[in-house]
Amino acid sequence: AYKLLILSYLFDQNIEEADKSMLNFLKDYPEYKLKPIDPAEFTQLFYSYRVIRFFSMGVVAGGNLSYPWLFKSYATNSQNLHGKYRNFGVGYEGGVKLNFYLASRLSLNLELYYFANSFAYLLVQPNLQNIHSKEIQTKLELPLTLTYEFGSNRIRPYLGIGGSLDYLIGATENNDLSVFSQNVNIAGSGIKITSRRRQFNYNGIVDCGVKYKIARGFVFFDVRWKQGLMNQVLTSHRYNATETYLYQNPDDNFTLNNLIFSVGYIHSFFKAKKKKST
Repeated sequence: AYKLLILSYLFDQNIEEADKSMLNFLKDYPEYKLKPIDPAEFTQLFYSYRVIRFFSMGVVAGGNLSYPWLFKSYATNSQNLHGKYRNFGVGYEGGVKLNFYLASRLSLNLELYYFANSFAYLLVQPNLQNIHSKEIQTKLELPLTLTYEFGSNRIRPYLGIGGSLDYLIGATENNDLSVFSQNVNIAGSGIKITSRRRQFNYNGIVDCGVKYKIARGFVFFDVRWKQGLMNQVLTSHRYNATETYLYQNPDDNFTLNNLIFSVGYIHSFFKAKKKKST
């Protein structure tokens, strides 16, 4: 119907109305590909316009693994032994994503996530005691990345680099202290330690993934490494918590890194412009 209308205006030499109809056509069919049967008059007018993606928006969900990096340890034991940090279970995240296209393959991406992660700490003192702790964090994350897309086919790999700002909503700790010499076990769960953690954290980001083209958008799979840049611990609160002495577990200085894997959908928005005549 659009094509017939455009051809009718062109036949009547009504270029102004033909242009308006072509703009409406490209608004409804921004990814239209010309067909061999399209009339030459329609093809000529079609080529006088350019259609660009100017931004996309969508939703993202996935999981994460946490990898703390210890750079200074604090111990209460006389043996001066130090514990080890490790991942403990799969966290989750979900949020929204905005892409602003700087060029045909280059985009600036702003995201907002609700992010939950967990990790564990274990200190083994042979014949004396074991200290085991699990920490769970929830936060809001605001990543900003620059992404380059490879190719223009249905499957499009991409690479990205950037950074993020995290706002800590809450942190809880589950502790378990076993003292062998006294046959004593002290356990506590859901202990709030938000006041002992830095509320704002900065991170570096490197990610890669692949997009699969569908009508008006993409579905994608993304793998991201988030490198923590700041100490998670508020050092002024290291020894002023009752739990520090009860579980004999003062906070070490550490940064928090995450391996993040996610899937999502982004919907593209287009605009059509008349090419400048030469």
